[in-house]
Amino acid sequence: ILGLNPQLRNMLDSNSQFREMMQNPEFLRQLTSPETLQ
Repeated sequence: ILGLNPQLRNMLDSNSQFREMMQNPEFLRQLTSPETLQ
């Protein structure tokens, strides 16, 4: 999904810490959990 957006991909490429977070299943689970989105 992320590969479709060049701007977002550039941001990920320049920010390895953010890229690692986006590849962390636990982080993504929290990001998409109802508790977080409320």
